Amino acid sequence: MKRYRFSLSITMLFALVLLSACDSVVPFTDEAGQVILSDEQPIEVVLTAAEETRVDSRTPNQNYDGSELLVVNYAGGWTERSYVRFDLSSIPHNATVLEARIELFYHLCDGIDSIAVYPAARPWDASTLTWANQPGPATPISSGPSSPPSPHDVVNLGPDFPQTFNCGDTGEYVAAPGGSASKPGWFITKLAQNWIDGSAANRGVVFMAYPEYDNPNPPGRLLAVFGSSEATPQFPAMPPRLRVTYTN
Repeated sequence: MKRYRFSLSITMLFALVLLSACDSVVPFTDEAGQVILSDEQPIEVVLTAAEETRVDSRTPNQNYDGSELLVVNYAGGWTERSYVRFDLSSIPHNATVLEARIELFYHLCDGIDSIAVYPAARPWDASTLTWANQPGPATPISSGPSSPPSPHDVVNLGPDFPQTFNCGDTGEYVAAPGGSASKPGWFITKLAQNWIDGSAANRGVVFMAYPEYDNPNPPGRLLAVFGSSEATPQFPAMPPRLRVTYTN
């Protein structure tokens, strides 16, 4: 199987038009705007969360499994994080991931800041997870003890999010920062590839406020509320989704 990556330019666009005329070449534009030409038709699957829950620093021993909401909150003395894990076993181990992105259904936002997604540091169980026993985000080996983990993607809640949003209103899946609304979500392409080929254990991810590491006393508040797999009369089930595009 042959694959080539190009940065999209006028020249490359012209080349793409010519190459896409060939039956054996299939173009795909990834999250970085690079055009990938493959001799196989990309396959897209949408996976819903295998498990998800949230944790709250105010109630460190409370388990929120079964909650209809996922929450990321960061204010002075009060923090909430959300954990999500997907089952990728339906994707072949030899697959090449072209793109993978997590999509969360957006209900409410208060404040302007960013949410990052990190791989979880160790396994967790939604039925027993609490703030007190949570794994937290994995820290890269190259980082020092005071260095924040490098997030796989950050969504800024400023220009792309309304500042007021009633939870009873119809929401939408979060749009990517600075990108097209046709590709919403947090990109975790490399992480998903590692999970699928077995080079990294799939411990899921944690969504948390990006300033947690560099601003222990934030001047304002960050609150973002998303849907979950659970349904209530007020909130329909809107599970986290992982959209994976790959070739065999």
